[in-house]
Amino acid sequence: MKPAKLYLFLFLFLLTPVVNAATVICKWKDNKNGVLCMEFADALASHSNFVVPNLLSRGLDAMFFVVPGNFFYGYGIMTWEALCNRTGLSLANHTLNHKSTIADLAEVDYEMGEAARIIWPLNPPGKSKLTVFGFSGSLGSIPAGWYELEQTYYCVDITSHSENRGERYTSFKAESSNATSAAMIAVAQRILSTGSWEAVQWHGVGPQAEYLSTPGDEFTAFLDYLVTVKDRIWITAGEKAYMYKQERVSSSVYEIESTASFIRINSTSTLDADLFRYPLTYITEVPAAWNYCKAGQSALDAQKIYPVDHWASSATVMFEAVPNWGEIRLESCSSMDTTAPGAPVVVRDGTGPFGDINVTTITTQISANWAQSSDAGSGIAKYWYKVGVTTGGSEIFDWIDNSTFTYFTTTRTNLALSRGVTYYVTVKAADGAGNESSPVCSNGQCVESVPGYISLGDDFESGSLGSWSVPSITGSNTIAVSALAAYEGNFGVKCHLQDNSAAVITKDITPTGNVFIRFNLNIAALDMPRLLNMGGDGNAWNAKVFSMMRLEDALGNLVATVYLGNTDTGINLYVCFIENVSSWQCMPAWPGQYYGYLPISTGTWHTIDLHVKADNNKTGGLEMWVDQVKVLSALRRQTPNANVGKIYLGATSIGSNNFTGDIYFDNVKISDTLLYTVPGSTPAVIPGPPDPPTPPRVPTAPVPDSVHAYPNPCKTISAANPVKFRLPGGTASGEAAIYTVSGRLIKRFSVVSGAEEITWDGTNTAGQKAGRGIYIYKLTSNNAGPVTGKIALTR
Repeated sequence: MKPAKLYLFLFLFLLTPVVNAATVICKWKDNKNGVLCMEFADALASHSNFVVPNLLSRGLDAMFFVVPGNFFYGYGIMTWEALCNRTGLSLANHTLNHKSTIADLAEVDYEMGEAARIIWPLNPPGKSKLTVFGFSGSLGSIPAGWYELEQTYYCVDITSHSENRGERYTSFKAESSNATSAAMIAVAQRILSTGSWEAVQWHGVGPQAEYLSTPGDEFTAFLDYLVTVKDRIWITAGEKAYMYKQERVSSSVYEIESTASFIRINSTSTLDADLFRYPLTYITEVPAAWNYCKAGQSALDAQKIYPVDHWASSATVMFEAVPNWGEIRLESCSSMDTTAPGAPVVVRDGTGPFGDINVTTITTQISANWAQSSDAGSGIAKYWYKVGVTTGGSEIFDWIDNSTFTYFTTTRTNLALSRGVTYYVTVKAADGAGNESSPVCSNGQCVESVPGYISLGDDFESGSLGSWSVPSITGSNTIAVSALAAYEGNFGVKCHLQDNSAAVITKDITPTGNVFIRFNLNIAALDMPRLLNMGGDGNAWNAKVFSMMRLEDALGNLVATVYLGNTDTGINLYVCFIENVSSWQCMPAWPGQYYGYLPISTGTWHTIDLHVKADNNKTGGLEMWVDQVKVLSALRRQTPNANVGKIYLGATSIGSNNFTGDIYFDNVKISDTLLYTVPGSTPAVIPGPPDPPTPPRVPTAPVPDSVHAYPNPCKTISAANPVKFRLPGGTASGEAAIYTVSGRLIKRFSVVSGAEEITWDGTNTAGQKAGRGIYIYKLTSNNAGPVTGKIALTR
């Protein structure tokens, strides 16, 4: 060998890492024998109602092929867009609408891409976009070139279509004769004996299964068996197993330095680190004197402490790390970390890193940011946040995994905020050992009210129908104002049923494509025929249902109708609406098609909210809340003509059978946003950060004459720090009145002649402190016309 080549060889030899035989990458996570993936197709109601609770109660992982444009997805939206994030259950891309025919590649692009764009932000930020994908099982031919779109949207099809060029695992469909616990358990036993990677797939599951069903007792017996073997079988989602295997076969590991107190290791992979970032399991030999080992990587703040296993002649530690994420450092330590991390010092409402908004004008998203936490023992692994209408509450959604990011803006669950309501964000930190800090709550952000946002508010307290039409009655059924039908106050509307005739009142409203309708409902008594399950009534289901509300456009075309139907679970709610101009759709399913998924109790009052939206051909649809809990949300439908211009209330249509009973309505309201009533009771208060010291007072400029209320907004209102009002026209006698945004009087002041201003200490006429939010003031004077405006109380 020539000298130059010899020197080059020696130089490269010194740079080449030496493989450490004492460090190995395990075949599967936690060194388990094999892999079982549980997969559920179509995101059905039985999945959110039955499957998910049974999985979580047993600590089992799974993957759900969701169809975000589907009605069943809208029925389980709180599960798919909040609970799955919180519990780590995986969402797979099953296209937007689960179509059985797809015309061209552009439609494939839309179906695949829209579903991907919905799923990605539901995951913790920073998580890989790689997602398992599958077309509808009923889809025929697929336009050529769809595989390239899979790459565009980071999809991997490891389950079905032959054009896929990736790896596929063996799958077992638990349906028909295979839907037995014995058949499913046999799959798990095969994995134990062969170390294979296999999957079990389901559609409908449980006592209310939809189709291709598996009985509930067979399914839970299988889950109970899995609990006994989950220490030997990795039970996980398909994309996690796929990433693990691809990383394992493409990775290498070598030792950099080894001492009695620490070991430095590097592990690299040939794959894209942004897509393939699932932690691999390593086993490394460590000094026998070690009892615990702290493992960390240079690209991550969080570290984790693992117990050391001692053998006859050696000691090893099993730990996790991500290839390509920097040097791995193992250190000897004396014990596990049981100390909670520090809590965020402050949680700020809004997106600015230094701002803290008190009022927001946006009703479809919420944002917050917070100070970074610290943890000396094992670093910060993630932050959790939740959103509520009470301090520390979770009425909007419970804990959401935000990874290590210290800010968020979210629209998850098709968020709908209410004007005049204050929303609070609570945050906690978790360290690498899983210890959690105490939660810290923001001081709240109030959604701004605007004049006239409630375009109709009828409580029938006049004892008459007011602006509603004269009742239209065609038979023995009646509808009228009645003291028996009062939810609050003295009067409501009673609809008395004796046959199948119509008895309705109507109300014309200004046509709008984004309307929220709220009313109180009491099904005092109702005798109606029973719907047959699983479509047993065929097209005759409409002979057995009762429509209590109908919405039309200004031309009299149907927009939507709310039905009551009698099913195996009692009286249920259904909402039908028109799609693509003339196509009827029904949520959560056609009455009697499957089972009753929205039971509503009789003999008690409920609050019903409807949202009808018609933005364009892709983002319209309908939502429903029952007792302020969202139960349906389908806002990705084609509803171009859903401009509500008329409301029918009462017995708007009844099937061919006679119905008997009484239904009460009260407090019908129409607005441009969701109307939410903050609960009277609140959970235990979680203290927010302490207020900063009050800075020294400095002289301020005179308040301009055009300002009639100051300070605005007002923080910590009290007798010592009141809001001050100046009457129009200068010094004069007059009156000031404070109202809520809904028009309820809070307090009225009379002012004697000569007074320069009026002060308000934030209390109502009973001396009780008014809550934070937006209020309306009206100032009248004998020197000038009235002045109205808004004042914000922020604490």
